[in-house]
Amino acid sequence: MDKIKEVLKKYEVDAILVTNIVNVQYLSHFTGSTGSVLLTKNKKYVLVDPRYSVQAKEQCPDCEVVVYGGSASSKNINQSLEVLFEQEGIKTLGLESDYLSYAKYNGYVKAFPQIENFVEVNIDDLRVIKSSKEITTIKKACKITEQVFDYVVKNIKVGMSEQEVSNMMLSKALELGASGMSFDTIVASGVRSSLPHGVASDKIIEANDMITLDFGVMYKGYASDMTRTICLGSQPDAKHVEIYEIVMDALLKATKSVKPGIKASHVDKVARDYITKHGYGQYFEHGTGHAFGREVHEKPYINPNDQTILEPGMVFTIEPGIYLKDFGGVRIEDDILVTKDGYEVLTHSDRDLIKIEGK
Repeated sequence: MDKIKEVLKKYEVDAILVTNIVNVQYLSHFTGSTGSVLLTKNKKYVLVDPRYSVQAKEQCPDCEVVVYGGSASSKNINQSLEVLFEQEGIKTLGLESDYLSYAKYNGYVKAFPQIENFVEVNIDDLRVIKSSKEITTIKKACKITEQVFDYVVKNIKVGMSEQEVSNMMLSKALELGASGMSFDTIVASGVRSSLPHGVASDKIIEANDMITLDFGVMYKGYASDMTRTICLGSQPDAKHVEIYEIVMDALLKATKSVKPGIKASHVDKVARDYITKHGYGQYFEHGTGHAFGREVHEKPYINPNDQTILEPGMVFTIEPGIYLKDFGGVRIEDDILVTKDGYEVLTHSDRDLIKIEGK
């Protein structure tokens, strides 16, 4: 509850109503798809409808579960909240403005006349520093990701479609214990590898195609995210080899720059300056990375504008790339944990250019 008390104090509110389901799950360990959490100075209330009453009580032992709805005579969620507001003496209420529609906000204003002040709050910030338990889970997600990549390298063949490869990756991830992929898998081959977000298509993979594989899994509610670019053949184009080596060196240099106390933007600058120095700065079209955890994109962002100071327990990607229109591209991405002394790389799949022969 210490972190929660700090947030309540920061925003000067009596309570916070959490409605973004990712934050609901983070705060309560409830895994259902619908629910809310009310945070007060001394209690966490989980509000669910009857479908989730047993599940919430089992999964949220440190919360008081409030069940609403289910019959015409039952209280709806707003009526249940009104009882809690009166019971807890709540006059100032924090709301997650990033996830709240204008209509929903107006509904709260009308439903809760006893609330004297509604305040915009950001609960996402609580998720920036990962606990040791979260880090252990993320490492397992990364391990599954590495195993999926190894499986692809052994089984990908000329004549497969990008979508077939994506389906193969999903099937293997599920077999290894993942609940699914953490985002739409990118399989971009040949000229399509110049697309930073070339989600798997029906394109047939050809001999000597360079293939960018950007994917991650969800494991026990936590994401991973890794990219490798491989060649399906023994003769990659010399230009592709050149930009591959530049991207890999940029990745390694940016990774080595990571330590507590530096800004997220500095990590981006290291990668970007190196690629620019070698003449490809204009072809590096996105930020160098992003944090992840309960979601695959979280704060901080490793880009030129993010001034967040890195702290131990932050987990983020480093993923420089070069994309040449009508030719192809390269991206290589690792997952990085900030430690008290520097960093730990969480993804260990081979970073050297893999050339798959005889397929």
